[in-house]
Amino acid sequence: MASARAALPWRMKGQPGTQRAIHAAAHFSAPCLSPWQVCVDNVLKTMKENANKASSILLTAVPQISQMDWAQTIKALKSVAQSSVMLPKH
Repeated sequence: MASARAALPWRMKGQPGTQRAIHAAAHFSAPCLSPWQVCVDNVLKTMKENANKASSILLTAVPQISQMDWAQTIKALKSVAQSSVMLPKH
């Protein structure tokens, strides 16, 4: 049990309930279920799912955005950009 305590981050050592958690972690042998371990396979799976969701959102949104009328927005932003430039007086 001492080795499990030594492996904890320094701020976890004094937290309430840490002794019970250390005891549980020291006797727990199932992979990827300890609160101090990260299962790489689960992380990669989650990252892939998130990438697929982001890709799906972009593939749906970009065609919709391109179909919108941007003339007024472009005109307004050009006006703001031109009025924001400070030119020297000659």
